[in-house]
Amino acid sequence: MTRETCKFGLKIFLVLFFAWETLCPYITPFPQFIHFFPIYVQYDIIDFALSQEWYIRMDIFSVVIGLVVLVFSAILHEVAHGFVADKLGDPTARLMGRLTLDPRKHIDPFLSIALPLLLILSGSPVIFGGAKPVPVDPYNLPDGRKDMAIVSLAGPLTNILLAIFASFLIKGLLLFGESGSLPLILGFMYTLLLQIVQYNILLAIFNLLPIPPLDGSKIIALALPEHEANIFLSLGQVGLLILFFLLVFPFGGFSLSTFINNIFLFCVHILLGQ
Repeated sequence: MTRETCKFGLKIFLVLFFAWETLCPYITPFPQFIHFFPIYVQYDIIDFALSQEWYIRMDIFSVVIGLVVLVFSAILHEVAHGFVADKLGDPTARLMGRLTLDPRKHIDPFLSIALPLLLILSGSPVIFGGAKPVPVDPYNLPDGRKDMAIVSLAGPLTNILLAIFASFLIKGLLLFGESGSLPLILGFMYTLLLQIVQYNILLAIFNLLPIPPLDGSKIIALALPEHEANIFLSLGQVGLLILFFLLVFPFGGFSLSTFINNIFLFCVHILLGQ
């Protein structure tokens, strides 16, 4: 795998994908997942460039493809939550029509479009957006805490499996030559698959952080006594502020952004052999 496989400067304005507890207005109130997903990662394009014009064309192509990959990776993450909940006994997401890849069922006009646009126009260093809630009713689950942890794990696990699958396809493509010497159509496929690997790794890493209300917090809560777990998960009400603070300001010599970046690079190295 060549060095340009991941010329990934990781100039991250924010790659944030987090869950927030809210209430469903349609039936008896219960926790439901609403995930905020990464909107924009600025990176250096893979060096296919034969000319400056080709370079710019590929850069625009990569940004568009990246957004498509991001949206559908986030949707698959959401659907995985609802699908697993349905298999465990809670049909709420299915009955509300959320087990679909149709973006219209998952995109929220404000959270998915207006909010990130406002943040971009305001010059905010942190840019994020959100999807519609994925409803999960723990009262329908046989083992509430354990099953909620399984439902939470389903989303990040889906992203991990997508990244692994795409990495195998990349290795297959490279049998036809180095990334910079691939034919045009294979070069496009390479760019698409590489972004599937990158975005899904980032989505999985963020969701597995043990900070309420991220998916990882519900997994960690399973190991705590019920009272302590409830106190821990209640931090989700200020989870957004905690995440912002840790991402923007290093604390006690610890930088969450650096931590995530290091895990990301390690995972890319494992999957793509860089």
